[in-house]
Amino acid sequence: MYHDPRELAKVLQQILASDSKRIGFLTGAGSSMAATKIVEDKLTPLIPGVNSMTTTILNSIDDPDLNVALSEIKEELKDVEQPFLLENILSFIILKIQVVGNGKLCELDKARWKVLKNIFKEGVKGLIEVHKDPTLDKEALLHTSFAKWVKNVSRKYSIEVFTTNYDYLFEIGFEQVNLPYYDGFVGSFTPFFDPTSVEYDDQMPKWTKLWKLHGSLGWEYDKANKKIIRSRDKEQDGIMVYPTLLKYDDSRKHPYISYMDRLSSFLRKEDGVIFICGY
Repeated sequence: MYHDPRELAKVLQQILASDSKRIGFLTGAGSSMAATKIVEDKLTPLIPGVNSMTTTILNSIDDPDLNVALSEIKEELKDVEQPFLLENILSFIILKIQVVGNGKLCELDKARWKVLKNIFKEGVKGLIEVHKDPTLDKEALLHTSFAKWVKNVSRKYSIEVFTTNYDYLFEIGFEQVNLPYYDGFVGSFTPFFDPTSVEYDDQMPKWTKLWKLHGSLGWEYDKANKKIIRSRDKEQDGIMVYPTLLKYDDSRKHPYISYMDRLSSFLRKEDGVIFICGY
């Protein structure tokens, strides 16, 4: 048995050209890594992969006590045959925070373990906040090319993009070509998340849909009004689902469950086709 890539390409072209199919894209970290920049005459991912991200964050830690604790985690990960990478490191840090109580582990108390956890979380945020780079070439972004394709094709149903990425690359690409899109937030002064609007197709039926399954930069929980809001002008803790052992539980909470339900609904429709990219 063999597969002819030319035949597969023809099938994909037919699907993408059809104006009656529901077309969706499920994108992972690779779709952000595919956006590149030139650094010292080399083509480099705009957002680094997990290996580079882990190394960068580890190299930024100069506290000897924290580094000793990280060395302990590295040895513990060897014992369970797990790589010393971001997700496993964060998971072990969270486990230690849960069990340390009023005592110490690796000579760190709970407060110090939380400091280490926040270093990794803030490190992740810093590495994906590429929208803050004044030299960012928005027109050259892969996501901008994708937005142009979406804008130039007339369809019965809107394109739906489901992504686990936190960055603003899709938003930048869509806005660069003036493509209207909807992400579940409504309002202009302080946009708030409206879970009901995610469920129904009659909400902005022709607009492209952008569903961020693990949250996004700029999201926060407004405790006073008990709602999820979006604010890109101020610093906040954020409500992103970080790569840890808790990510599966966290992704079942509000607002992520609304997006997951939307993805499930899309997959159940007989006229839908979803393209998986960046996994």
